[in-house]
Amino acid sequence: MPIGKFGIGKLATYVLGRELTYVCRKGDNYLAVTMDYGMASGTLMNMTPMKLKVVDLTAEQAKISLARVIPSRTLEDFFANTHSENWTCATLGSPKDKALSLKLGRLRWILSTCLPVNPGFNLTFNGEQVEPSKALGDQVWSYEIGTDDKKSGEKWPYFEVASESRLHLKNAGNIRGVAELYADSVQRGKSEELGRSHGFFVKVCQRLININDPTFGIDVELSNGVVHAISHGR
Repeated sequence: MPIGKFGIGKLATYVLGRELTYVCRKGDNYLAVTMDYGMASGTLMNMTPMKLKVVDLTAEQAKISLARVIPSRTLEDFFANTHSENWTCATLGSPKDKALSLKLGRLRWILSTCLPVNPGFNLTFNGEQVEPSKALGDQVWSYEIGTDDKKSGEKWPYFEVASESRLHLKNAGNIRGVAELYADSVQRGKSEELGRSHGFFVKVCQRLININDPTFGIDVELSNGVVHAISHGR
């Protein structure tokens, strides 16, 4: 299984561009480093060691450096802690002919076919959310925890409706989730190489706890189902 969530790898970026720059944030600290492939020399048998300079940036300098490649609204969210206090932005510079020949429509289609259906995996393209091609089929049924429980008006012995989108379990705290059923199976396509797109995704404190158990111990066939369940309890 790949270490990263998605992508062609930092070394493969050489095919598309001549420079690769990382801007990283950890709390209130910002760092940047650029790899210029033109500096590389030697062969596999006789490589020349390289040292890359890591630069400290202020928040304003980091924002200016990313303003050309990130939509303004998303950029403001990044620096306002809306998403996370820790992130890494990778940008390609000095694009090669192969990169310039890419058509935007085809690139978006390729990205959508590789995306797994996963609650912790989001991708935007020119500021717009890219939906996995698997999730664009005919949806047979859906159920949102909390919202649909409240509509049903049923009473349950082990939990109560905490809000429109959450249930409160006595021994686990608040949980939220969405169940979706599609006419076509989601166990198909390139995204399966990056991780499963079917079954239950149970997360506790933002961590997926059933990586290798798609049915979460339930002895049923879920080949056509996707269930996202997230627990915020301890």
